[in-house]
Amino acid sequence: MNPGKRTFGFSIEKILSGLSDFGSRSLNLSVLVNDPSLREAYLAAQTDGELPTNRARVLILGEPRAGKTSLLNRLLGREFDIRELPTEGIETRMCHVTNVDKRWNESVAAKADDIRECASAVAIFGEASSDKTKMKNANSNPAKSSVAPNAASAVNPGTSSDLNKIFKFMQIFIVVAVVYILGMFRYGYFVFVWCTIVAMATLLDYNNAYRFATSLTFCWVLLEALIRIDQPLEALACKTDSKTPHREPMDFASNIALVSIATVLVGISQGLGFRTGLAVAFSACAHPSETNFTLGTVSQSLEASWKILVVCVLFGVGGFIGFACYKFCTADDRWHKKRTAVAWSLMSLLIAAYLKSECRYAPYWFICLNGCFMTIGGAWGSIVGRRAVLKYRLNASYATKKILGVLFGLYLAYVCGWSLRVPNTSLLSIGFFILSITAHPLFDLHTAYRIWRAKSVFPIKLIRNQMKAKVQGQPLLETKLSLWDFAGDSLYHCAHHVFMPDRALYVIVFSLQAAVNDENGQLQKLLFWLHSVCAHARHPDAVIMIVGTHKESVTETSSVHFTDELHRRITPPFCHRLVVNPLTDRPLFLVENSEPLDRDFRQLRAEIFRRVESAEYAREKYPIKYLHFYREIQNRRKLAEEDRAENVMTLTQVQALATRTCCLTDIKDVKNMLKFFGEAGEVIYKDDDEVLRQHVVLDPQFLVDVMKKLVQIPRACNRSHRFAAEWMNYENTGIITEGLLLHIYGDMPHLVPLVTHLLQAYDLMCLVVPSVNPNCPEKSFLVPAMLPPYQGDSVKFWEPMSGEEIFYFDFGFFDPSTVYYRLLARCLNHACCSYEPNANNSRPLIFADRCRFNEGTSFIFKLQLERRSSQQMLLSVTVLAFEQKYPNTKLLRRLLEVVRSITARDYPHLRFTFGPRCPFCDPPLVPSSSKIDEEEIAEGAPKEDKLDQAIHVLKMAGHDQPFPTTSPVVMLCGQRRYELPVSGCSSQPLLTRSYSHPPQRVAYALDTPITKLPPDIFHRVCALLNSSLGSRNWRTLAGELGKDVETVAALDSERVANPTECLLREWVMMDGNVTVGDLLEVLARPSLQRTDIIQTLRAQMSQS
Repeated sequence: MNPGKRTFGFSIEKILSGLSDFGSRSLNLSVLVNDPSLREAYLAAQTDGELPTNRARVLILGEPRAGKTSLLNRLLGREFDIRELPTEGIETRMCHVTNVDKRWNESVAAKADDIRECASAVAIFGEASSDKTKMKNANSNPAKSSVAPNAASAVNPGTSSDLNKIFKFMQIFIVVAVVYILGMFRYGYFVFVWCTIVAMATLLDYNNAYRFATSLTFCWVLLEALIRIDQPLEALACKTDSKTPHREPMDFASNIALVSIATVLVGISQGLGFRTGLAVAFSACAHPSETNFTLGTVSQSLEASWKILVVCVLFGVGGFIGFACYKFCTADDRWHKKRTAVAWSLMSLLIAAYLKSECRYAPYWFICLNGCFMTIGGAWGSIVGRRAVLKYRLNASYATKKILGVLFGLYLAYVCGWSLRVPNTSLLSIGFFILSITAHPLFDLHTAYRIWRAKSVFPIKLIRNQMKAKVQGQPLLETKLSLWDFAGDSLYHCAHHVFMPDRALYVIVFSLQAAVNDENGQLQKLLFWLHSVCAHARHPDAVIMIVGTHKESVTETSSVHFTDELHRRITPPFCHRLVVNPLTDRPLFLVENSEPLDRDFRQLRAEIFRRVESAEYAREKYPIKYLHFYREIQNRRKLAEEDRAENVMTLTQVQALATRTCCLTDIKDVKNMLKFFGEAGEVIYKDDDEVLRQHVVLDPQFLVDVMKKLVQIPRACNRSHRFAAEWMNYENTGIITEGLLLHIYGDMPHLVPLVTHLLQAYDLMCLVVPSVNPNCPEKSFLVPAMLPPYQGDSVKFWEPMSGEEIFYFDFGFFDPSTVYYRLLARCLNHACCSYEPNANNSRPLIFADRCRFNEGTSFIFKLQLERRSSQQMLLSVTVLAFEQKYPNTKLLRRLLEVVRSITARDYPHLRFTFGPRCPFCDPPLVPSSSKIDEEEIAEGAPKEDKLDQAIHVLKMAGHDQPFPTTSPVVMLCGQRRYELPVSGCSSQPLLTRSYSHPPQRVAYALDTPITKLPPDIFHRVCALLNSSLGSRNWRTLAGELGKDVETVAALDSERVANPTECLLREWVMMDGNVTVGDLLEVLARPSLQRTDIIQTLRAQMSQS
């Protein structure tokens, strides 16, 4: 078959696509397998296709024994197990969810990871078409662009191409009409239908010719039966039983209705897949006027050729009108009422013309109208059948459909006056009969063979199933959820940051029963988790869901009271993160894990899926060729069951693997791919760290298992007697020897160098030299998470002295324990590197809540965790210098840079302040003895009577400000100014060290952050907005900043003294760098128009 014929064949298929009601392509496998554009689109999709990410991570956090694992099991549809063991480390599970039934189906692999599934989806959506590929090739190779005009005219035909299609369509009609004129119908249905197929195959591919020809012959059978059985055509069209010939409208209506109903039934049967069965039934029957093929019968057929030609032409014109009306009324795959009214008006005009015409023209009108209504009825019936198959999923077997088709065809042949063919005893007659009833099944068998051959390189059935899903409104690919169940023990908190991404949905679980018994303590624990999540995730769609378990263990009154209290205290600062329960309009979902799946669980699952599906990061597109690399990762994970070292690869090895699997040669493309899989939770890769960027963890669960083995200390009865001393030392000091590590990973000794390297890169472990640890002469490591708290007298650990200086890292609500562990590891590593064995240096003292190091013999410093209040977490630095020539500036600068590097890598959105204690706000410094110990970290917030009073830390530096380089450092507290001389920095004129002199004006401009405004100016702006009457006050400001009514009501109900300051500071926290210019723009909006405040700010700006 020549290319032109094939191109035209698919043009006709596009013209007839309106009859499929399923878009531009048919759902028939025989049509899809012959579609070269679909095949090219599929192949192009494997290399150039893109799809939405369609995957997300769901992280389940919370306190120990809160029911996190049970909640996860219930979400996955499992039964509640009262013997469920606590989670150790992190457990990952994968499930796929559809947006049809919202069911979470746990599985090892998802369709979103299958390259064939994804490429098929891209081919259906047309996102990687062959035209796009050709255009790309043409742009990359200008030498071949000379054929572009012709190619463009072929791809985007104009008016001349449309005329060409119409001309070709008329050619098909003429070829088919020749078959009718020759009277092939008189030699049996078998000869008639195959002559029609052969005639149409001269212009179409044989598959489309077969389908179109059989449908056309069914319509002709019905029309021929109507003309032959009832009465002559002239009598049907015009009554002559009276003196005046006339037409009976009721007779015409009954004839049209009868033929239309029969055509609709035939169309429905074809839509249900009965086409071959119908053809077999008519082939097995004989026409009443059927004759043998002789020269005499051919001459008789030629004598009646003029009449048959007229009938064919008129029937074809009517069919064309009916087809045009149907496509006009069903544009965009839906019925249009106005267009339908226009089409019926046209049909009414044709019927009126028939009723008013003369009797000699009435037969022509009658044939034309029959062709019109039969085409509409057949098209509509076929669509009804196909929709029924899709809607009710009538996936019957091939034999069932063909048997039902044969039975219906035999009944239809009987109604049309046909009789069952009985062959005579001659072999020729028997052979012809067998051929006539097996020709159509054999054609189907040939088509099935071609489909089977194409499946090896072209997943035709998969594409057809996805096209069905698209028509049914179902997703082509299910959403993949990676579920991470985090252990609640504080022992594992130090490793959480490695697995907590910026883009994820977080579920914080707590026990409602425990919350009712200790309301304030539970709220403090929730605040800890909320601030921890916000320190890791700053993406706008990274939301948090709070879930309370043990719902049935408390009364409804207690439940409502705690819900309202949680809403009042937690919603205002986290309203942009919390997910509100639609049933209660509160940011809390209450469930009972032990009860069967009820409305609460269904609502929780639906809300999680809705949030994930609507997230911006889930809709971002990625190249599906990445899945070739992911498939290799899965293979390596299976191989790693025997050799765990395969779970970690260097960046060079990953680049070579990406080049081989998905043709990624640029290192930037490789890093983008690793970033994609890292955000999806499939790998661990840190591009922002100098050490970690050289390694890729292919299986996050591998790192979890490594940490689990490291922090789980067995009971004494389960320890080997050979390593009893090492276990005891590890339990008491947190120092583990290399020999004990080899014993822990006894079945995988090759892991020890890899594990120590990775954990040291994450600051979860550090090397300890023997001179620092004299109890063990061999190589050993410190695991900060395993350190015990200090149990002795604080004065013995550090005796306060007059020359010491104290500085603080103020982290606000955030618990800095994990930051302290990493800072301790860095300090110990520095101490080991600079340790001189022969020097009279004291060894470092290291505990879970405090540590002490010395810098030679010049000075000594102490790091200590302090919880001054439930809202203030501090890390204090106490420095005692023995020699004036060795200033502490270098030490403070180094500690600050270490903390900034730790937070930038592990807590990129954490904010902190570094500086001294304010001498104006706080009483004279008394060393605090109420420190955070390991038990308090595990138990949550301690009681208020155990906490010291909160202090005001002046900002000398911070997460957004480096250590000062000039001395003195000027810091402000309200209207008072404090100057701190810093040794080792360049000096500037030192003002009088007075705590009562007038406030000094600080210069600012439009690009100055509002947090750096002079305190008196800032407080004046807040006072003006707080005290304003009418509508132009802080409430209007809240509306302009995007706050809802509930937030404003919460600020009102809590009687906040300075609501404007709360709004401005939350604005800064959410948007980052908010400048004075941004504030002036908001104040100038029509709803506010606070010209007084604008003039005040600009006047002070001009003065400064």
